[in-house]
Amino acid sequence: MKKKRSRGQRVLSLLLTAVMFCGLWSFSGASVSEVYGAESLKPEAPALDDFLAPVTQKNEVPDGYTGIYTAAQLMAIENAPDQNYILMADLDLSSYIWEPLCSSDLPFTGIFEGNGHVISNLNGKNGLFSNIDEAQIRNLGLEHAYIYGAYDNQWQGTMAGIVVYAGSRSTVYNCYYQGDIEGNPLIIGGIAGNASSDLTVEDCWMKGDILSTNAGSGFDEPYVGGIIGGNYGHSFTITGCIHNGAIETHGYAAYVGGILGQGDAEISYCQNYGTMVHYYQHGDIGGISGALGSLTIEYCMNAADLTVVKDTRYSNATIGGLSASGGYIRHSFNCGNITAAGASYVGGMSGRGNADYCYNVGTVVSE
Repeated sequence: MKKKRSRGQRVLSLLLTAVMFCGLWSFSGASVSEVYGAESLKPEAPALDDFLAPVTQKNEVPDGYTGIYTAAQLMAIENAPDQNYILMADLDLSSYIWEPLCSSDLPFTGIFEGNGHVISNLNGKNGLFSNIDEAQIRNLGLEHAYIYGAYDNQWQGTMAGIVVYAGSRSTVYNCYYQGDIEGNPLIIGGIAGNASSDLTVEDCWMKGDILSTNAGSGFDEPYVGGIIGGNYGHSFTITGCIHNGAIETHGYAAYVGGILGQGDAEISYCQNYGTMVHYYQHGDIGGISGALGSLTIEYCMNAADLTVVKDTRYSNATIGGLSASGGYIRHSFNCGNITAAGASYVGGMSGRGNADYCYNVGTVVSE
């Protein structure tokens, strides 16, 4: 049976059709100073106030699951991380300084069924789960959350809204994070932080701001993404996801993307809204992906404006409306405006990459 497309995928398909019908074309991949583009055709950001895929809540705990009704029961997952759980009520964590569930020594390996419920007021140094492996997190909302922290060693550490370290063959489906994340770790992701092979993130959204204060270097650039931070050399899938908010990065170098910071990913039907401001002298900055590796972006849209503040004429900065570098882009478009203070490579679709059947309707200014 053919899988029904989510609300986000249906909206994006209509937007792609509208832009193609307009016949606007302003593809760029140049590495010289330029100003070009048509009048921006920017859609309004979706409301992002509910799950992207409808959820029918269960009133009774299914066989094979343990029901969670209280915050204490939620925290007790650490005692049996290989079991399946279902959330049976909305939870308020405002009385706690949150410590994420399940460490690397005992990662969560079961199913966490959110059942269409919401966990509100999660505040602490990291998201809901620390480590998962061959696990499923699905149909869960986090609202009014705030994740913050400073690491003594900025070349370590990961911060994320729902899963900090997502192990191999795991799935995060139909979840959302509404809130802000700020700190100086090496990796930040709105939904998942450090992603291993065969992770799938589907029909998820983040609405909120991300602030990275990692200083960066020429050897250990931080990865910052609205949905997934990333992990070099690991392949994973992101489909039907949306980010809406400001992403701001400070320091020497970074990989920054509205959906993915860096990694080998298949990205499809994803959207990015808001703003992206990059204060680095070096790095890869893209509306969907910072550095994509060898895989693809297709049926995606960026509506966020991208700005590089520092003069980078003597640097190695790369900026693209969809992807800064690497990968292959198909059937996608950019309607965000790009302003770069002399970056080495600037493109409406990709700074350095390949694209087919794509449109740019945003302005590109490189001085």
